[in-house]
Amino acid sequence: MSKFIEGIIIASVAFLTAVFLPKNLVAFVRELTKFIFTSLFKYWYLTLIITGLFFYFNFKTDYTYLGQFISYRFVLSVIVSVSTITTAVAIWKELFKKYEAINVALYGCFSVKENEYLTIDIDSENLNEKIEKVTKTVTSTLFSYRTNLIKTNIIIIPKFIPILLGHNGLNKFIMKRVIKEKHLATLHFIRDINKQNVSFIINYNKNRLTNTNPIVNAERLINSLSADNDLNSSKTIELSIKIYLLLFGQSLTDLMLDVKDLSNVHYILDDTEKLIADIRNDAVNFSEAHKNELEDFLNFWTSYVERYKAILLLEQKQFTGAVQHIVKSIKLNPYFPYDSYASLKQDFTKKYGIALASILNDTNKILETNIDEAANDNVKAELMKQVQYVETTFNYDIMKGILYNENTKEIGDLLISELDKLDKTNPFILLTKNEVFKYIKKGTEKFNEIYVDRFDECISILKETVKLDSEFPLLNTKLGMMIMMKGMHFNNQQLIEEGANEYKKGMHFMIELGFKH
Repeated sequence: MSKFIEGIIIASVAFLTAVFLPKNLVAFVRELTKFIFTSLFKYWYLTLIITGLFFYFNFKTDYTYLGQFISYRFVLSVIVSVSTITTAVAIWKELFKKYEAINVALYGCFSVKENEYLTIDIDSENLNEKIEKVTKTVTSTLFSYRTNLIKTNIIIIPKFIPILLGHNGLNKFIMKRVIKEKHLATLHFIRDINKQNVSFIINYNKNRLTNTNPIVNAERLINSLSADNDLNSSKTIELSIKIYLLLFGQSLTDLMLDVKDLSNVHYILDDTEKLIADIRNDAVNFSEAHKNELEDFLNFWTSYVERYKAILLLEQKQFTGAVQHIVKSIKLNPYFPYDSYASLKQDFTKKYGIALASILNDTNKILETNIDEAANDNVKAELMKQVQYVETTFNYDIMKGILYNENTKEIGDLLISELDKLDKTNPFILLTKNEVFKYIKKGTEKFNEIYVDRFDECISILKETVKLDSEFPLLNTKLGMMIMMKGMHFNNQQLIEEGANEYKKGMHFMIELGFKH
């Protein structure tokens, strides 16, 4: 067969392959081939070493296994072996690369092609270059990234890997890296070629975070913005990166507070405020609807900053400042760690059930009822699995922490004054006031750590709370407990019975949770 005819056959096969084979398979073969050739040049020293070893082995065995140096068998053996070994080394170095202990990773932007396969989007809009540029610009101004407290890695994985894995496979691949603690968290984008929008995907280890609500809120916000075709993809990506860096400043803040590294906490909070201001500036030309979405998110986040400042000042024994910051946090978001009253109520009831389970026996002795303690312990264990933020403290717990350290008239008056300025029509704010007021010093006599002279105030607050939300049976339970405590202290049977009746109004919520009585 002549070389001309040979060439025509090869060209025809290539054409038919490109036309009739699945495009993702063609793209996979093309990208894998590119990767192989790139690896051969990148690891040229490995190519030379392997080739030399083949020559040496062939020479030492008198050409028995591979034939003469110019034989097809020898040449083919060298090419296949060098390509396979070098490519395997290149992939191994990519998959098993070591990263800093605390790092967040950006895996760039991937496009969904016309028959729904993934590839790294570096051919059309240079979005990965945009990601790298924005990341470097933003992190260069932030203390925690500039000083490498958090290391940011921009990772461009070989293009044939996402083509092979697909969308779900890529997420699993990245998530495995997070679970194995290669990264604190990762960010990547999926760009739909047909719709021209970009989806924002964060992978993180839920077991390492006490509160994942901010991440859920961030994903909801960015995906809402990216669904708007009027917004430029580059703008959405820029905003997403800033929000992503904002989120994981929180993780570092938690870590620094755990080890009492208070100086770094101060710098990280400054970084967070810079990012919030930067994100707000980015939204100047957004539509009113998007501005409102973003403002709600930023208010939620500003409440976090104020809360962290309160915790920081509490650690530093600066109690007046701590009060002012925690009240600011409550104004911005009364429902920490939740973002709405509705989302708080369900878990708050379960958390109260978990706490109350420990004292159910004593309470039911007062009410002259019998309970199944073992069954209730099982319910408590099940509830702890259901509640996401079992160990997350509410803002009123921080105020109680301030009172525990400094229960002076000055601090007490400041707390009363500031809490009285808050929204009196919000049931959870009133509940917060009750939880704080009963521990503010008044007189000297206490019952169960509560100042006796505060009983009437707290009962009054709880009655107002019940009026605002008659569908929250836990409020009746807390009110009944407070009235019973007053009755027990003053040995007043009438008050004990009144409290017991009020307590029983809310007991059905315990039954609904599964407790036996």
